[in-house]
Amino acid sequence: MLFRSRGMAIVVVGGLLYATLMTLFIIPVMYDIFYKKQPHQVDVGENDIDEILDEAQEYMRENEFEL
Repeated sequence: MLFRSRGMAIVVVGGLLYATLMTLFIIPVMYDIFYKKQPHQVDVGENDIDEILDEAQEYMRENEFEL
């Protein structure tokens, strides 16, 4: 009876290790390989951050917001 439980324990531990490795390494790598997309170019404009702040203040003054 002792030998049967040892065999079952080895199978259970092996299954847990296999599932963990698949979840942490193999599945993410396969996902990256099959569903890789090209990165998008995002136009952030040529405005300087200081100019954007001035434009926001002008907009608030024009639309009667309190500063």
